[in-house]
Amino acid sequence: IDLSAWFSMRFLVFFFAAFGLFGVVLTYLSDYSEMIILLSSLVGGGVVGQVVHQFFRWLKRSSGNSVTDIGDYLNKAGRVSIAVARDRKGEVAVRIAGGERYLPALARHSEARFAVGDQVVVVSYSGGVAEVVSREEYEFLNEKKRT
Repeated sequence: IDLSAWFSMRFLVFFFAAFGLFGVVLTYLSDYSEMIILLSSLVGGGVVGQVVHQFFRWLKRSSGNSVTDIGDYLNKAGRVSIAVARDRKGEVAVRIAGGERYLPALARHSEARFAVGDQVVVVSYSGGVAEVVSREEYEFLNEKKRT
């Protein structure tokens, strides 16, 4: 059994806060016996502590991570935003995680030239610079691999 799935420092903080709140409210606003107030406060604190603890665990599991790694760029289509040539670095815009990232880019082949607006695919990413090929070349090469 993994107790960290059910108990944490956050759980304890919210448990004691809710336990105290329930105890004070029930003591001064009800005619219940001390045993009923104690049990109600324990249950109320446990429920509130668990709800908050489980909510934060869910939030951590489901939250997106805006940090990108090399794998996020590879084999992604993009468009040229600054002209690219093998001997001159340009820039491509690649859509990742719902936004556009702009990457410095070089053409993979020395004879390749890409004008602004051309469709390209990132085939390599190293040292903060993407190597790109035309979309047609990428699709042709990948079609050959499948057959």
